[in-house]
Amino acid sequence: MSILAVYGVLFLVGIPLTRLRTPVLALLTGILMVAAPLAWMGVLVLRGERFRGTPILLSGNPLEILDGILVTGPYPALVWIVPLVAGLTLSRLDLRHRRLQLILLFGGMAAAAGGIMLSRLLIGVTGIDPTSGGFARLLASFDHSQAPLWLLSGIGSAVAVIGMLLLVEPWLERHARPLIHLGRLSFTMYVMHLVLLAVFVRPDPHTTGEGIAFAALISAFCIICAHLWVPARGQGPLERLLRLPARTGPNPATTSSGHHG
Repeated sequence: MSILAVYGVLFLVGIPLTRLRTPVLALLTGILMVAAPLAWMGVLVLRGERFRGTPILLSGNPLEILDGILVTGPYPALVWIVPLVAGLTLSRLDLRHRRLQLILLFGGMAAAAGGIMLSRLLIGVTGIDPTSGGFARLLASFDHSQAPLWLLSGIGSAVAVIGMLLLVEPWLERHARPLIHLGRLSFTMYVMHLVLLAVFVRPDPHTTGEGIAFAALISAFCIICAHLWVPARGQGPLERLLRLPARTGPNPATTSSGHHG
């Protein structure tokens, strides 16, 4: 559940970022891609610690929980703010244009491959082992290294997938309606899959085959549930909860007319 706590913090931080103009967000993404990992590594170096991705325990004191969310947990928000800002930037673009979709696909693929290749080139030239800890980690591109080149590669691969899905969206609209329904229930199904993992899978599958089987069964179950739910009920139960604050808040039109009166 560690990542859900990080999501909560990132969404809070993201609220004021939505007021920034698109060029500012794009510039901020580029700056943070280097500055955020550097700051995170600096904190660990000053403490004399190595990153272990320690799980966040709700039984800890508030400062320990906050430290886990920001620095020491499996998904340090100090670094994971970068994909959030990149996503906000992407959301400002008009994604309906085919030319932009192609740019996202091929540009994302280039960034994904380029991050890995540049990492290996720098390691080969410098002889630095990025797993040795400290600022040597800046050259890493392996999964969850929290390094700039890993961020470049990871965000690039995500952008490429978005571009590909946008290109095939007309086909998906006609032939993959269950997947569209699953996307409309993303929050509900995300939480449901965590519950299923906790009940049936934890601590871990014993073999790779078991892991694949569990993943396939849970995915199929979620797709079927979403495909049955959306035509009958529309929004998912957790998606409805997210709309409660807006529904229970003051009506802007009523407030405005009250002021005029």
